[in-house]
Amino acid sequence: MASTNQPNPNAIVKWTTYPSINTVVLPANNQAAAIFALAGSYRITASYYNASDTTIAYDSSSAPVTVNDSINLTTPVPDGLDSVSLAGDQLILSPVSASDSIFIMSVQTVNLYNCTPFLAAYSFDGLNGNSLLLYSEGEVVEGSGCNGAKNHAVSYLFYSPLNKGTYIISAVLNSITYQGSLTVTDTDYIFTWNYSSGIIISPLQIKRN
Repeated sequence: MASTNQPNPNAIVKWTTYPSINTVVLPANNQAAAIFALAGSYRITASYYNASDTTIAYDSSSAPVTVNDSINLTTPVPDGLDSVSLAGDQLILSPVSASDSIFIMSVQTVNLYNCTPFLAAYSFDGLNGNSLLLYSEGEVVEGSGCNGAKNHAVSYLFYSPLNKGTYIISAVLNSITYQGSLTVTDTDYIFTWNYSSGIIISPLQIKRN
């Protein structure tokens, strides 16, 4: 979480991270949440614009962010958070290949939620024989008091390294089970996923690192 005490109440704040690859920024006016998929050194920047000129920033501030090579499940829970079901929503799952041969799935809602929402995923049980449960149910945790800012809810799920072969994969949303397959080769992860709504996987093929 990041925030800025910009003294100009009419300033427009735009948030960015560098490097931006495999990073999601959820802006909410003078606050933002950033989610990093991979370990490394980053910088988060708030740039300030006048309402009359949103192309050239008149000022900015930034801070370094160090992400360690570990999974930290501790999430600060500020006041005013509410849980929202995913009824009527859809999910986009985007695979990311990490340097240690695991792959990571970015999960993002299609609908927008208040402030800097995050997606709480449930019942991920890892690899079971040749079957892999990618995602199972979940809910959105959203905030309030951010002057109407809305974002897609996002989460990252981490999976153990997979040996070469073909796996049956499934995901569950709103009590509907979606199924497909994942083929792991020496060089690629290749998904077969014949759905264009509900739960979508995109891209369907990525390189292994």
